[in-house]
Amino acid sequence: MSNLKYYQFQISNKQIRNCIEYRNYRTLGFKRDNYTCQLCGQRGERLQLDHFPTPFSIIIVKNNIKTLNEALNCKELWDLSNGRTLCLDCHKETVTYLNRNIIKQYQNGKGIK
Repeated sequence: MSNLKYYQFQISNKQIRNCIEYRNYRTLGFKRDNYTCQLCGQRGERLQLDHFPTPFSIIIVKNNIKTLNEALNCKELWDLSNGRTLCLDCHKETVTYLNRNIIKQYQNGKGIK
């Protein structure tokens, strides 16, 4: 991936994750999952909403999202059926945590392992 594309993704990432719509998306996911990690069952502490099975970064790249407005209009990004509540420890164990080469794999046609 070129540095420009990575830089554009980082700008979108920060803008999206700080917007009110993203906070609402997370809250709806947490409520749906009863504030419980879907992997270990921990309830209520250090929870995160993981885009799964399609990772956040793949949605951004696949839909060529570079602006907050583009993100807000992307239905796939806000689809709760593509989200699961995880505690921070379980989220760190996923292959998609902090993008772990996910975009490069996607662009090379290898999918997500």
